[in-house]
Amino acid sequence: MANSIPGGPGVNVSQHPAPPHPAPSILTPRLLGDLLALYGVQAMSFAVPLLTLPYLARALQPAAWGNLVFAEAFARYTAILVEYGFQLSATREIARARHHPAQRAAHIGGVLGGQLLLATAALCAIPPLLVWGTPFHGRAPLLGLALAWGLALATSPLWYFQGMERMKVMAGIDITAKTVAASGLFLLVRHPGDETRAVALQAVMAILSTIAGFLLAARETAIPRPSLAAGWAALRSGFSLFLFRGAVSLYTTANVLILGLFAAPAAVGIFGGAERLIRAAMACFAPLNQTFFPRISYLMERDPAAARRTARASVFIMLALGLGLGAFLAAAAPSIVAILLGSHYTAAVPVLRLLALLAPLVALSNVLGLQWMLPLSLERDFNRILVAAGLFNVFCACVLAPRFGGLGMAASVVAAETAVTLGVLFSLRRRGLNPLSIPTATTPQTTGMAAI
Repeated sequence: MANSIPGGPGVNVSQHPAPPHPAPSILTPRLLGDLLALYGVQAMSFAVPLLTLPYLARALQPAAWGNLVFAEAFARYTAILVEYGFQLSATREIARARHHPAQRAAHIGGVLGGQLLLATAALCAIPPLLVWGTPFHGRAPLLGLALAWGLALATSPLWYFQGMERMKVMAGIDITAKTVAASGLFLLVRHPGDETRAVALQAVMAILSTIAGFLLAARETAIPRPSLAAGWAALRSGFSLFLFRGAVSLYTTANVLILGLFAAPAAVGIFGGAERLIRAAMACFAPLNQTFFPRISYLMERDPAAARRTARASVFIMLALGLGLGAFLAAAAPSIVAILLGSHYTAAVPVLRLLALLAPLVALSNVLGLQWMLPLSLERDFNRILVAAGLFNVFCACVLAPRFGGLGMAASVVAAETAVTLGVLFSLRRRGLNPLSIPTATTPQTTGMAAI
C-alpha cells in the first residue's frame, strides 16, 4: 500500500490539523477504472487463445500445431522465469515510492538489472536446446522467436503502471497488441509450416507493446541503466515469490515442454489441445478465489470461527462446481474435441477425460491452499507442498511420457495435483487447522497465526 501522509511532505500536521472529513471511498473511480483495465487484460489473455484455437488446430493439423504449442509453452515458461514475480513485488515498491521519482527510478533499475541477469541465463540455455531431440531440433528460428516472445512478455512494464494506478493506457496498448496478433493469425496462418509465422507475429506484437509501455513510463520517470548490483538484490528479495510461481509451473506450464522432450510433435499437439480446453474451463474458479480469499483473510484477524465457516462454505461451493465441471468434460469430451479441435484430434478425447479429474482436485486445493493456508500465514508449508508436487510431476512425466505419450503426461499431471491436495489436507490435519473438521477443545483458536 502506498504511504499516505496528510498534508504531504514538509507540512507540520501537529500545528495545522486538518478539519475532520468523511473517510474516502475505497472503490474510487480511479481504482475501479484500473480494476476494469486489469480484467480487460486478463480477459484478452484468456479469450485470444481460446478464439484462435479451433482455427489454428485445423489449419496446422496435429504435428505443426504441436510445434506451435511447444513454442508457446517455451515462451511462457521463459516469461515466468525472467518475470520472477516482479509483477507483484515491483508493483508494491512502485506504489510505495509513487511520490518520489528518485526512488521509483532506483526500483526500475533494480528490476531491469535482475531481469537482465535472468535473460542472460536464458540465452545461455539455447545451445543445449538446439542439440536435443526436441521439436526445436534443427529449427533455430522458431526457438529464437519463442525466446524473444517470452522475454517481451517478461519485461513488460505492466507492474509500473499498476503501482502508479494508471493501468488504463497500458491495458489499452496490451489489448490492442493481442487483438492485432489474433487478427493476423487468421490472415497469415493457413497451412502446416506456418507455425513460425504465428510465433513471429505474436513475438513482434509483444515487443511493440513492451517498448510502448517503457516510452510511456519514460515520460514521467527517468529510466536508468540496469544496475546489476540492485538487480541481484531484487532477485534475492523476491526469491520466495519466485519459488512459489516456479513450483506451480512445474506441473502446469512445463507440461508441454516436458512432453516435447520425449514425444513427437503430433502427440504434443494432441495433449496441448486437451490441456488448453481443461485450463480454459477451470478459469471459472478464479472469481471465487478472488472473492473468498480476501474475505477469509479479513475474518482470520477478527473472527476465526467465522473464517472457518466461510472456508467450509467455499469448499462445498467450489467442490460442487469442480465435480460438475469434471463430469461434464468427461461425458462431453467427444463433442468438445470434435467442435473445438476437429476430426484430426480424436486421440485427445481420452486425454481430456483423464484431465477432467483435475477440476475437483484443483477446486479443493484452491480452497484449502490459497484461500485457507495463505490467510493462516502457512506460506512455507504451502511452498514445500508445491515444490514437492512439481518435482513429483517431473519424475512421473519422465517415466510415463516416453511410453504413453499424451496419456502418460495427463496421468502425471493428475497425480501431481492429487499430491498437492493430499499434502495440503495432511498439513492442515497435523496442525489441527482443517476447516472441514469439527472444532474441539484442543483445536487452536487464534486471531490469525500469531499464536500458532
